[in-house]
Amino acid sequence: MAATLPLLCIEAIIENLSNNNEQQQPRRFQQSHFKLLLINRHWCQSIMPKLWIKPFDDCSARNEPKLFQTVVNCLDEETKLLLAPEFLNKSPPTFQYLYFIKYLNIITLIEVAIRSRMQRNKIELAYAIYRKLLSNDVGHTLNKLNINFATASRSHIRWDTVSKFSNKNFVRDWDPFRLTNGRKSLANLFSLTLSEEYSNRFLPVAAKACPNVSEIFIEIFPGESTFMQPTSLQRIYKMFSLLDLFPKLSSFCLFHVRRRRVSYKSSKFLEELGDHLPSKKYHHFILDINLEFSGESLDTFFQKTTATFQTFAIPAVDYISDQCLDVFIKYAESHKIKELDIGKARLTSKEALEEAKKVIPKIHRNPAYVLDFIIVEDDIWDEIFSMF
Repeated sequence: MAATLPLLCIEAIIENLSNNNEQQQPRRFQQSHFKLLLINRHWCQSIMPKLWIKPFDDCSARNEPKLFQTVVNCLDEETKLLLAPEFLNKSPPTFQYLYFIKYLNIITLIEVAIRSRMQRNKIELAYAIYRKLLSNDVGHTLNKLNINFATASRSHIRWDTVSKFSNKNFVRDWDPFRLTNGRKSLANLFSLTLSEEYSNRFLPVAAKACPNVSEIFIEIFPGESTFMQPTSLQRIYKMFSLLDLFPKLSSFCLFHVRRRRVSYKSSKFLEELGDHLPSKKYHHFILDINLEFSGESLDTFFQKTTATFQTFAIPAVDYISDQCLDVFIKYAESHKIKELDIGKARLTSKEALEEAKKVIPKIHRNPAYVLDFIIVEDDIWDEIFSMF
């Protein structure tokens, strides 16, 4: 029966399995798809592109060497002759796997290359793969690109021991917009991730090269003492103003990796942000940078900004006052926000219980409002849930 199913039916089954399992249980998603590969060649042809959407992120450490060798084998003969001559006599790959890749994280690609079993030219091969993925014939398949160069400059990678590339010239050498030279090979990108320190450099060129971008994620590294200094704030305000260059932008997130806990006390930042945020309708707008702010500054931001939001979140604040909570709910109700993430409280069980008693009566009338608790102990969840 499975062998005679029309291709459209096979793709519908695969799509249904993907929607049900990919987000909630990614490991089960992979296992079920690997089993479907074995049914017959029609199923195999339909399943393979799903498994190669983001191969470098989904692959287990044990299989990374095999994955990298498979990708190297997809390179042209000239590149293999120069960098990996041992691949010249290998059988050609069953599929052109590079065309299936939709999501690319530069740093992940490099780290997979370094951990591979290749004896030489590891980074050079990663660079060749990267250039191939950005080329005219392959680049148009990419939907998401993570070029967070700050991760590279602060990573554990010792460039001088494995490659001619250096940390100093990394941004120049791996700049995707320089490598594509203004071509429209990245025109189908809809999601872009950048580090904040390079955002003002890349956003203007990205707007021209990637006109369909609808999601932008900007990452800030914690512990940077200059983050809330006047010069840094001006750079960040300019970054926000550049969002107006993206006509289809609907989701924005400013976040940081929490290697250690850092809290930024700046009501001024939130107040002035209202003057610099472009007049757009944001489906998601998230400031995940552990800001501490007052109710007055939050109210000033909402009064100044001409942007509108379906989902508004500042999910990393350690404490949210009654005044801030009232401002949040007032604005959400008057502007018909569909979802409002009003804070993430890192509390002990006792503190969380007291906070829940205060907050839940105010938000229970709209189930779209979200209050997340990260609780040291989990023995009070039943009591918290009973309040709803």
